[in-house]
Amino acid sequence: MKKLQFFVIFALSSTLIRGQETAPLITISDGELIGSVNYTYHEKVLYYAYRGIPFAKKPIGDLRFASPVKNDPWTGTLDATKDKVACTQIGLFYSSSTNVTGSEDCLYINVYSTNVTGNLPVMVWIYGGTLLGGSSDYQTYGPDYFLEKGVVYVSFNYRLGIFGFLSTEDLTAPGNWGLKDQVLALNWVNQNIKSFGGDPNQVTIFGQSAGGYSVSYLALSNLTTGLFKGAILESGSSLMPVAHTTNARVTAFSVGLSLGIYTLSSKTLVQKLRQVDYKTLKIAESNVSNTYVLLNNFFGGTAMGVVTEPVHPGAIITKKNWELLSTGKFHRVPLIVGFTSNETAILASLPEQLSPLFIKYDIDVTLLAPSGLTQNYIKKVRAGAEVKNYFFDNFNITRDPKRLVQFGNVNQFVRPIRETVVQCSKFTNVYFYEFAYKGHVGDPNNTTLGVFHAEDLKYEFIMSDVTPTPADMKTIQKVVTLWTNFAKTGNPTPSPQSDVLEGLIWEPNDPSSNAAATVKYLNIDTNFSMKTNPFQEDWIFYENLYNTLGDPPYITY
Repeated sequence: MKKLQFFVIFALSSTLIRGQETAPLITISDGELIGSVNYTYHEKVLYYAYRGIPFAKKPIGDLRFASPVKNDPWTGTLDATKDKVACTQIGLFYSSSTNVTGSEDCLYINVYSTNVTGNLPVMVWIYGGTLLGGSSDYQTYGPDYFLEKGVVYVSFNYRLGIFGFLSTEDLTAPGNWGLKDQVLALNWVNQNIKSFGGDPNQVTIFGQSAGGYSVSYLALSNLTTGLFKGAILESGSSLMPVAHTTNARVTAFSVGLSLGIYTLSSKTLVQKLRQVDYKTLKIAESNVSNTYVLLNNFFGGTAMGVVTEPVHPGAIITKKNWELLSTGKFHRVPLIVGFTSNETAILASLPEQLSPLFIKYDIDVTLLAPSGLTQNYIKKVRAGAEVKNYFFDNFNITRDPKRLVQFGNVNQFVRPIRETVVQCSKFTNVYFYEFAYKGHVGDPNNTTLGVFHAEDLKYEFIMSDVTPTPADMKTIQKVVTLWTNFAKTGNPTPSPQSDVLEGLIWEPNDPSSNAAATVKYLNIDTNFSMKTNPFQEDWIFYENLYNTLGDPPYITY
């Protein structure tokens, strides 16, 4: 009976979000807008949803491959009762599909508030999806649990793939358009959130995976000064290998070549690519990116993503990521940083037909060396050989799927994320965590060992019709309380506490501690408890590797 009641509540919530009633009329500098009245999933708290608000002009024509431009005001009352279409995409990660979805006209923002006349803390969500896919709509990330804790929730779309990250690595198209969309959205929040009952001086940004390393880059950029006072990085950091692209110019011209654009001129390339139909362009990008993965390093950077830009006034980042973090040249706001216990668990079920893709790692061990370690070939060979010996006992890397999972988890996530904590905690409070709770709502069929990438999101958002167990709900309430406490106070476990946290104290790594030697973290499991030094043996191995073969300063780590 309880399960049936829970499902009915979910169904009602899903129906109400479509907006059967109207919310208070809101007036911002661009005009008036009307939203919908809704009720949260769990506690049935009334809230108002204003969705599909434009924050930029349509990024088409000359605005394709350009910084976003603030939208023009509208006349009349804007209907803000429905989500707008997602940005153009072809599927999460690399896909052979030709089913292009979404639109170039996608730069819209959503605001959810329980009190439009209040002065509530604000949490701004940035979705993940490898910078290739994702959406900010309610059906993907229902924010009900956060609204029940007394915060204003904001989400928005940003451009993806070639539309968000094409770069010629010069001033013709310096790149990072998707991140610049995020900056414009944060400026919109700063200027308008008061009208929705939010406090512009109490904004926390948070994101997962590509959203996590987007948050990381926003904390490194001079363009975001004063726009947020706290940040949460879930399974994402600018130090991750996947978070940085080093071959953007080659990729851009390869896309052009595949479309019959024969030129060595950045200006000509960009002009001609702007004339290509968006679906045709997206398919061409997908084909080139797939070829890049096949021919290059699956464990290195992406074919098209965040780049280090040439110096110019609108640049997101012009220096090396690790160098900026290690020298304190970032917004020194409090941070929550963490990962799940088995991010790359999916590699354990790798289809046999994909195994040949990994043969090149057995032939060329330099591909197993950390991508940002060194440019010295001899050092790469030595590092790759040590990695292969440590993780695979010098056997074929797909011989034991569990070893491949361990390598992927540590190399892609644990090492760079822990290094982020080590460097940032020299200058600010960093609350580190490992999400290890294996519940029903996250993985109903218990298909993987450990918590896989993005499984933790199901303990923050309404993402499916799977009924949480009582243990799941307890975890949900604790996690969301920690996150919203952080948004309200800069401390996930302030005093006095709510009963939900059962006296838990989450100790930060801070400038007075020595996280390089001993890093403290919250183990989020059935019981929440403080521990030290996650994946310590693997961490020591890589520390020794960097100390003997690394050539700092690094871009990624």
